[in-house]
Amino acid sequence: MPELSARVVVVTGGSAGIGRATVERLVLGGARVVTCARDGDRLADAVGALPGVTSVTADVA
Repeated sequence: MPELSARVVVVTGGSAGIGRATVERLVLGGARVVTCARDGDRLADAVGALPGVTSVTADVA
């Protein structure tokens, strides 16, 4: 994975599945992540404890 410490990455669907796994992987790589999902409570449970993650309740449809 390329150097991510100076990057901000946006991930949609960060509360479950591939989106959640992507958020976790990017955080481990040093990126700051902004993620969104439709269910704010589920999103907070999924990524609330990860450092450098900003979560937003949103439907990007």
